[in-house]
Amino acid sequence: MEVKEVTFITKKNPKGVKSSIKLSDGSVIHLNSNSEIIYPNEFSDSLRTISLKGEAFFDVSKESRPFKVNVDNTIVEVLGTEFNINQSKGEELAVALVSGKVKVNDTHGNQVILDPSEMLVIKNDGNFYKSTFDSLQVVGWKDKNLIFKRDDFYTVKEKLENWYGIEITVKGKIGSKWAYTGEYHDETLKNVLEGIRQTSNIHYKLKGKKVEITL
Repeated sequence: MEVKEVTFITKKNPKGVKSSIKLSDGSVIHLNSNSEIIYPNEFSDSLRTISLKGEAFFDVSKESRPFKVNVDNTIVEVLGTEFNINQSKGEELAVALVSGKVKVNDTHGNQVILDPSEMLVIKNDGNFYKSTFDSLQVVGWKDKNLIFKRDDFYTVKEKLENWYGIEITVKGKIGSKWAYTGEYHDETLKNVLEGIRQTSNIHYKLKGKKVEITL
């Protein structure tokens, strides 16, 4: 009996880079910036398993072999579906289901089934809850939509740094009520900064991959 040699592939996106990966079963993974996946060049005859750090959107080919995503200490299992997983370093894990069904298992023995348009959030202390979600806000990134929804300053800063692969320095004091809402599709960094400036009373200097924001 011939034994297939399995090699594992690591795909890591730095800040400012997004990519799409087609797996051997035909499934497609959209990998966000500042994220990493590890997957085999060929899946076994009985199971499809990958590992994720960061954020990715999955369009899984429907077939009999279960598809499992290992994220830290949590396993997300599907048969065929579209869903988004997001876990930034040290932050809570969010699994948002667009279509199909997923089963989420954590290390405490909890098991949660998600239906379409439901999102499961697992907090750092192990507590979790289900909610609905705004599809554009949660998964719009894979279609080049940059969404801000009443985001505080440091959330905006982090999104911009990850999206464009830049470094932002800040001068001045940020007001406790500072918040920004805006939607951009495939826009340049300068246009996004200009949009924020016009509504949020900030000033900026843009030089290459460095941005200085003054409040």
